[in-house]
Amino acid sequence: MILKNQNKIIFFLLFYYFILIESQSINNTSSSLSLQCRGDLIYRDVTNRIEDEKNGFNFVEYNETYQSCVIPCPSPFFTIEKWNEFLNMSLVMGTISFFCGLFLLVTYSPIVNKTHNRHTIGVMCMSFGVCLAMCSDMWNFGSNFNDKSICPSPGQYLTTSNARCLSSGIFLQFGGVFGFLNWTLLSFDLYMNIKGIITKNYDKYYVAATLVIAIIFTFVPIVNDQYSMSYIGLGCWLGSAMYQLIFFWILLSICLIVSSVFIILILKEVYTIIKLSKQKTSLNGNIRPLLCISITGFAFFYMFFYYISIVIQGDYYETILKEYTDCLMDPTKDISECKSPRMSVASEFVFLLCLRLLGIGAFIFYGINNKVKKIWLNSYWFNNSFVDKFITRKSFDNDISNSNGSKVIYRNNNNNNKNYNNNNNSSFNTGLESSIIEMSTNSNKEESSLNSILKQIQSQSTLHPTLNHSLSSSSLSLSQCRGDLIYRDVTNRIEDEKNGFNFVEYNGTYVPCVIPCPSPFFTLEEWNKLLYMSLVMGTISFLCGLFLLVTYSPIVNKTHNRHTVGVMCMSFGVCIAMSSDMWNYGYNFTDVKSICPSPGQYLTTSNARCLSSGVVLQFGGVFGFLNWTLLSFDLYMNIKGIITKNYDKYYVVATLVIAIIFTFVPIVNDQYSMSYINLGCWLGSAMYQLIFFWILLSICLIVSSVFIILILKEIYSIIKLSKQKTSLKGNIRPLLCITITSFAFFYMFFYYISIVIQGDYYETILKEYTNCLMDPTKDVSQCKSPRMSVANEFVFLLCLRLLGIGAFIFYVKKIWLNSFWFNNCFVNRLGTDINRSSFGSKVYNKNYNNNSSYNSGLELSIIDMSYSNKDDNFKPIIIK
Repeated sequence: MILKNQNKIIFFLLFYYFILIESQSINNTSSSLSLQCRGDLIYRDVTNRIEDEKNGFNFVEYNETYQSCVIPCPSPFFTIEKWNEFLNMSLVMGTISFFCGLFLLVTYSPIVNKTHNRHTIGVMCMSFGVCLAMCSDMWNFGSNFNDKSICPSPGQYLTTSNARCLSSGIFLQFGGVFGFLNWTLLSFDLYMNIKGIITKNYDKYYVAATLVIAIIFTFVPIVNDQYSMSYIGLGCWLGSAMYQLIFFWILLSICLIVSSVFIILILKEVYTIIKLSKQKTSLNGNIRPLLCISITGFAFFYMFFYYISIVIQGDYYETILKEYTDCLMDPTKDISECKSPRMSVASEFVFLLCLRLLGIGAFIFYGINNKVKKIWLNSYWFNNSFVDKFITRKSFDNDISNSNGSKVIYRNNNNNNKNYNNNNNSSFNTGLESSIIEMSTNSNKEESSLNSILKQIQSQSTLHPTLNHSLSSSSLSLSQCRGDLIYRDVTNRIEDEKNGFNFVEYNGTYVPCVIPCPSPFFTLEEWNKLLYMSLVMGTISFLCGLFLLVTYSPIVNKTHNRHTVGVMCMSFGVCIAMSSDMWNYGYNFTDVKSICPSPGQYLTTSNARCLSSGVVLQFGGVFGFLNWTLLSFDLYMNIKGIITKNYDKYYVVATLVIAIIFTFVPIVNDQYSMSYINLGCWLGSAMYQLIFFWILLSICLIVSSVFIILILKEIYSIIKLSKQKTSLKGNIRPLLCITITSFAFFYMFFYYISIVIQGDYYETILKEYTNCLMDPTKDVSQCKSPRMSVANEFVFLLCLRLLGIGAFIFYVKKIWLNSFWFNNCFVNRLGTDINRSSFGSKVYNKNYNNNSSYNSGLELSIIDMSYSNKDDNFKPIIIK
């Protein structure tokens, strides 16, 4: 019995000793592994690397093998002390900016403000965006980087899977996009108001459009889990540089450019009045807003160019981080030899500060003025029984009257002049001292202060004797409209101008003569040549687009993916745009059946033919080049071998919504009309052309050009590695097409810019021409007709109609041979001319052997690569 117990005890001791040795060996192994993660690297088992990377761990790669070490959070680009400084600054400035936005939101909301127009609604929307964006900082309250509380765990960065990360990223993105879109609209409205251009209230359209854009630009990135924390971010935002560029920075740069243009025009108006008034003190009321505009403009520009610099130096930062981790992983080197990767602390600090200055800038611009004081004094909060106990009604009324005083609005009419100082100089000075911001929040029925002042100056400065000798309609007869001017009674001038008649102004008075249609910028022969060219090339382009549309539609094409759907949408846009030329069939500029409705009358929105042709041209153009841009993006992704999900339905919906908005918003202001240099109807105003077409075209042109350059770079890399001169054979056609199409886009854009820049010059020479014709002392032969370059106009109209032909050359593909139309009993009866052996391997021969697959891939066109379906075995060549 004792022996049995003794054996059990010995067995137990041996078993315990064995377990102890094993545990020690495991501990030694883990400790040795953790010791390999030297410096600030964090140990993490590399077994579940793929899953861990999705959760925010960034594993170190050493000797082309992933190690059980991850990059620390926060990143080593800044020290812990600097990270905490960034965090504290963002919390303080973000909170201040949030409350500034909240004050504006409450002030201009129905809680305080009784009256509303598009300006106050715009300020409300912008303030709402600022509040949402600054809310993202609230997630970091009570956190710092010493306790690693912002990072979920040591070495782990926040990703979309983290609810806190996703919500803060959405708030920042949506608030930012919604805020600066409304900032841009406010600068536009401010300019229109200062110019005294009366427009209808489109606040519901503004809100709807900005809301839709903000929602699209916020929630599309969620699909690819793009909200995450980067190496230089304090929280979550778009993680990929490409997504940041497409969904934020491009849109921001457009808004920045557009708002800057309008602000410069505003300053020009202010300067004009100051110059005419000859008073140095006239700028007093505008120093604060001008200073605010400058600071906000600097903040926008700094953020944009700082981002660009980070993207450009992206490879450099990746390299120094890789060198740092390699040094730490190298057992032969001491940690002290490893140089930590560093970025400029000052640049990052200013960037984070600029982002949080926007709410403060908006508060200075829209929150500190007499209008805000008036809103609060007229609100319920200062008009109730409780307030009456502390503030007497007499003193209160004085405050309200002071806030509504002459410094707010000066309107030039007889009734208002009775309430102001009768001295013209004093009222004039008072108007000049009012802030340009206060004018922007006037009701729509009120005329802009600056505009009324400018009119007063002009009326005072233009009172000269020549006006007494102005020609009246009664003193002019049909014979006095000399040259190619057309006689028309000036009695109903306002109504006639709406219907497309452009009356001549002579000696400050409109006379009963109108500009001929077509305009004198080209001769009738030249106009007819331009018309015939557009009909011929437009028809060819239309048929090319129609062929592509049918080819890639289910009528012919059996299989579909986002590429084929994209080509279908682009072709549909081309067909729609080119169909605008069909309205001119059977018309010319010489016969009775002229394009002009009547002599001297230009087409306007009231004409059904004009409206319909203008709408199809605008919609087709916008829808077409949006899909062209998406196709270049998809082509690059496919050639790189980056597998993405099929989002064709999102692409189609997004491009369709944008095209509809950009087409039908101009109808509200009757913007579709025939200009002096157009063959048909399109957007009549240069401003509308810029906002609703050319800015969007320029963005698509830049983006697609970037992707096409990257595509060409990939092809060049493959050719260089293959060392075969014939490798380019399959790509000559698409490369030639890309070159021609890009030239067409660029030429149209820069030709338009040149026309806009020289707009004053063309108006001047037309004015000189009409003045010469109206001057009875001059002979008609002395009057020099205003002329434009026929060659430039010809190339411009030709380029527009080359787009459908270019798309046809680029995307023509052997789909028909696999379609029902070439695979039926009727075709099979035709004999050996069309049979399987006649096109066998030329259709889709994917059975390349291992030796020839590389070369065969090079012989393929880059276009062919873009249409590999999910079930295809062919994959693009990827350089690794």
